[in-house]
Amino acid sequence: MERNLYLVRHAKSSWESTQIADYDRNLNDRGFRDAPFMSRLCAAHELRPDAILSSGALRAKTTARYFEKAFGLPETQFFLTDEIYEAGPNRILSIVQSLNDNWTTVYLFGHNPGFTQFGNWCNAAIAELPTCGVLRFRQELGHWSDFSPEDSAFVNILYPKQYFK
Repeated sequence: MERNLYLVRHAKSSWESTQIADYDRNLNDRGFRDAPFMSRLCAAHELRPDAILSSGALRAKTTARYFEKAFGLPETQFFLTDEIYEAGPNRILSIVQSLNDNWTTVYLFGHNPGFTQFGNWCNAAIAELPTCGVLRFRQELGHWSDFSPEDSAFVNILYPKQYFK
């Protein structure tokens, strides 16, 4: 069965206040422009997810909510997990391998450097996943538990600066 994994780095976040904890930083103006744009782009051209899993950090959660809305997903297909916050590649692999086998297409929303590192482990060969960047991987699997980064087929990358100069 074809399984599709999307990694989405949160949109550009605000550094306006040094009094706000990293976990609680929201999007800045560019982030509030890019997240709705990228969500609509993916809803028009990419596969509809069976589930969205997002870091609980405000900037990731806010970005993910735009995608939830663009795809018209019910709340029952939206999940927050702090396991994604500050996750490195091994932790992300563990999350992917524990996904529900009823899901064939999943979007994960999180952070760098973990998402870039995991993406490259999955054959993306990128310098850095840009803010609000979307990586897609495909793999023929019976079960998510069999997901192997080395065996992933990198499909594409989308990011806002491809559309906004």
